[in-house]
Amino acid sequence: MAVVVTLLLVFTDVWPNYSARVLVNSVAAMALLGGIAWALRPALSIGGFSAARLTGIFAACGVAVAVWRFLEHSLAPRIAGSLLEAGPSDLVVFVYACVGVMFLSLGFVLMHTERAYEDLRRLASVDPLTGVLARNGLIEHGQRLIAESRRHIRPLSALLMDMDQFKAVNDNLGHEAGDNLLRHLTERARLVLRGEDVLARLGGDEFVALLPNTDVAGARVVAERLREALLDAHMLFHGQEVPAPLSIGVAQLRAEDTQLDTLLKRADQAMYRAKRAGGDRVELAPAG
Repeated sequence: MAVVVTLLLVFTDVWPNYSARVLVNSVAAMALLGGIAWALRPALSIGGFSAARLTGIFAACGVAVAVWRFLEHSLAPRIAGSLLEAGPSDLVVFVYACVGVMFLSLGFVLMHTERAYEDLRRLASVDPLTGVLARNGLIEHGQRLIAESRRHIRPLSALLMDMDQFKAVNDNLGHEAGDNLLRHLTERARLVLRGEDVLARLGGDEFVALLPNTDVAGARVVAERLREALLDAHMLFHGQEVPAPLSIGVAQLRAEDTQLDTLLKRADQAMYRAKRAGGDRVELAPAG
């Protein structure tokens, strides 16, 4: 900006030249608006309304106008002149400059508003204690996975996990130990689950894992690995080992299932059968 201001002063007082001032202004506009458009280029590929997309398009239009004016004055330079003797590109640039500040400022305000809204939506979808998805996020991801499973005719399975001794840990060691135990479960689960699997906390000590492209037999293998992962690595709390046995119910998506709740209900029923059988085990929901 310092270079631009210096050149404008030179071509105004030292060597007055109207077209030279236009060229300097055009280059500055191309650099400034081009930088904005380049920074917002990922939004240009996103369909629908987006403040970032519209702001990027408006900045790109400004670059095109500046290039037009630059070429016009390069091909037909004028030593003397003003906006009172403006050519077509000068008039377009003048109009653009009048609305540009307002439009770009509004665009950036809307971009920050969209960012804040997205952050709030993300926070509502993530469990703050464990960092895995909360119920809202699970429903959103679950319905998407169900739609993909039905569209591509691929299996989808759910694991519903419940800690067998969570209440005892809370009662005997306090809520800090209970919170640490929940975080310990998620850490161990992440070591077993794949990147495409979805892990969520339903509430309390109940967790759900959705396994795309996995039938009930494969899901049972994963469930056993999860159960063993918790048994093999007890949580340490103030030097004391705290076991975390799991009861896990496994269910596979059926052809008639359209809602995530239907799948989770069968997994939940299987999990309670595991608890009634003594806990620390895996039970499968009926296939039919």
